[in-house]
Amino acid sequence: MGRLGTCLKNMPYVTPLNFLYQDSRIYFHCAKEGKKLANIAKNNRVCFEVDELLGVKGVQDGVEVCSSSAYYRSVIAFGKARIIKSIEDRRRVMKKLAAKYLKLHTSPIFSETKLREVTIVEIRIGQMTGKKHLPNKIRP
Repeated sequence: MGRLGTCLKNMPYVTPLNFLYQDSRIYFHCAKEGKKLANIAKNNRVCFEVDELLGVKGVQDGVEVCSSSAYYRSVIAFGKARIIKSIEDRRRVMKKLAAKYLKLHTSPIFSETKLREVTIVEIRIGQMTGKKHLPNKIRP
């Protein structure tokens, strides 16, 4: 799960969503209207965050909780969002999203009618940073 941050008139808005990361771009699909799309239409500068909690150490009965520590990985990307108009590009992204989340054994079918009912957003990343705290057994 990733989190999309948009901002309009100094009011931030965060939306959790499924996503695809490929070729230094982030893609997601959504309905044809809503607050995130309204914000993007007026201010296409966005932030996208994804994280993975790997575990917590030091939390047990009788141990001071403030001595505990979380193991995690996180990435924050900044970029500009745009709506993908091409039906073939929408189909390509939807197939890759389906492959990521549905683990299908056959190629999914997306009719042109259904593809016109969904919005596909592409974020072109301008800057990306990461942070991690890993246990020794996971360290690269």
